[in-house]
Amino acid sequence: MSKNYKKRLNKEQEKKLLDDCLKKKNCEELVKQYLILVQKFIKKTFKKYNYYYSELEVEDLSQDVFLKLFSGALEKFDFNKNLSLSGWIIMIAVRTTINYIILIRNRDGKVSIDIDVDPEIAPVIDRTDTIERYKLLISIKKTALKVLSKREKEVFNLHCFECMDYKEIAYYLGISENASSTCLSRAKEKLWQYKDLFL
Repeated sequence: MSKNYKKRLNKEQEKKLLDDCLKKKNCEELVKQYLILVQKFIKKTFKKYNYYYSELEVEDLSQDVFLKLFSGALEKFDFNKNLSLSGWIIMIAVRTTINYIILIRNRDGKVSIDIDVDPEIAPVIDRTDTIERYKLLISIKKTALKVLSKREKEVFNLHCFECMDYKEIAYYLGISENASSTCLSRAKEKLWQYKDLFL
């Protein structure tokens, strides 16, 4: 990961950080630990959806993410659901950013988010018709549900639909980079074997 990231916390360290925030109302360390990560994924999501953003928007959305966390999202987090606290926070940052983009584009009368399909999975698509791209996306997701294992689906969805690379996926899921890369390659290979179902 980037040198701007603080050292990745293990599960016990994350539990302590969460406990300090929820029970002792000391959330400063949690913000220090995850602020750069949140900002990185906000920017990455903006870029993924070709949204030209300002640093002020990144700051505002970062505040929105932490506001959501401190207004109930942290209480809903469950370590037993096979997700790290950092992964949960990344998911909230990405979803908050996507909702913001949709809101702005709808307000400005622009076409909603244009989905890019991973070029390693699908051939280059010359269509500009968003509906066709959504149909292809839905078709790929349905195929993935049928042929991929649970872990392969997680990794594939994070890569193709949440714009994460294998290192970020490893960080998000709390697995090794090698496991993330291998799982992503396996998912792509399986889907390519079933390309007739969605092409």
